[in-house]
Amino acid sequence: MEVDISRIKVGWNPREDFGDVGELARSIEENGLFNPITVKESGEDFELVAGERRLMAHKRLGLSRIDVNIVDFSSALSVEDAKLVENIQRKDLNIFEEGDSFKRYTDKTKCSSEVIAKRIGKNASYVDKRLAIAELDTALREKILKNNLSLGHALALTKIQDKAKRKEVLKDALNCGYNARAMLESNQYSFKSVCDACFDTSDCKKCKHNGSVQSELFETGKTLTGKCMKPKCFMKKLATHRKELKTKYEKQGVKAILTTGDYAKDGELTDGYDEIQDYYGITPAQKRKIKKDPRALVTISLNGKERLYFKGNWRKLLASKKEREEMASHEATQKDKDDKRKAVLKNKLCSHMFEFYKKQVEQKMKAGTKQSKALTLFALQNVFERDFTLGRHVHFSPCLKDYLEMSEKTLDKEIQKTTVEYLQAMDLKDLKHQALSVGTDLKKDFGINRDFLELYTVDGLTKLARELKTDVSNAKKKGDFVATILESDKGGVPKAVMQV
Repeated sequence: MEVDISRIKVGWNPREDFGDVGELARSIEENGLFNPITVKESGEDFELVAGERRLMAHKRLGLSRIDVNIVDFSSALSVEDAKLVENIQRKDLNIFEEGDSFKRYTDKTKCSSEVIAKRIGKNASYVDKRLAIAELDTALREKILKNNLSLGHALALTKIQDKAKRKEVLKDALNCGYNARAMLESNQYSFKSVCDACFDTSDCKKCKHNGSVQSELFETGKTLTGKCMKPKCFMKKLATHRKELKTKYEKQGVKAILTTGDYAKDGELTDGYDEIQDYYGITPAQKRKIKKDPRALVTISLNGKERLYFKGNWRKLLASKKEREEMASHEATQKDKDDKRKAVLKNKLCSHMFEFYKKQVEQKMKAGTKQSKALTLFALQNVFERDFTLGRHVHFSPCLKDYLEMSEKTLDKEIQKTTVEYLQAMDLKDLKHQALSVGTDLKKDFGINRDFLELYTVDGLTKLARELKTDVSNAKKKGDFVATILESDKGGVPKAVMQV
């Protein structure tokens, strides 16, 4: 039966490459159409079921009519069945066109891969493979087809969730001549281990994305055994597990936080918390006892691992009465030692700051004329002799005339000597006041130098580095701490200096 071509509507077709339609058109022009196209009635018109390439050839020849077989379909589902079977039976469809055909069919019919396989006379693995690669973008498809790569190469790319990473892996595979298995093994470290997962993995054991059962899609070797090859699903389960774990602890009255890495970062954990390591030999029962204490904190890392922290002495919490008494005695002794160390450090800091302020005043004194210097020295020595008692007598001339007759060099020397002795007689509080009055600014003028750092012990330097936000994790000796802090000094003024 012939119908007008204008009455035939063309729907979706998985084929993107229709080959040389011109050659087919010449054959039809010379020999006619041997196989009519298949259509179904759609109102007053027709819907194409199979034969789009033959229809395109007729249009190219300028023909207005074409032979058709009109099939009576009882439902839209049966039309999809016919399109699916007709397309899959063709040998010139590429793997991506087949995958798109299966995906469209499953989207429309909600059928499983097993059902599709039964309808087209293939096994389920055939359908699963092509459904998996249907997610690859056009650029990747073109490279795979252009370089005649296998279905296995395309499947290997689907196991990489990061789309940018897919391009890198494919580029490496083309440069190095990797087969599908080598592609996967080169990317094995981006796959998560099912065995190490902290959540329930019972449904993962038979999952087709488990590296142990991936032979359903292609050979993977032993390298990927036990690896989850669908990281997106793995991370979703992990996120759910972390939230559930946090909720469980909160219901038990235990403080818990989710960290953004393997360990708590700055800002996620306040100062004063110490981690209770597994090698301390803490039993599960003791851990439960510690967690019940309000000073305890549980962190849940990005990979789902728990870490227990405590603010204070957790050993005292687990100790017997006698042990607690011994600890209290030890702490008292330690406190006395710490207080003495702090007192020594404070005295050293005071001496250091005294020299600093004295130097600041000396540096900020303005030079004047010779006559002004003579008057300054006369006034200084008179006031100094009257107001202060020193270990030695400061000699000065009895008459102003003698000062005016001195050379400017002698006046400078005497003024400097008298000023130093005057400042030396002051206490730290008064000296600090004088230094600030002439414009000394701690934030600008104070600099951490080697002499200042030598005042501290290793423990003190560790705390100072934490205050100054300096990384001293690689330092072992006191000299290493001093060198590291000096090298990375950002101009900060320690709190201890501000308080002196």
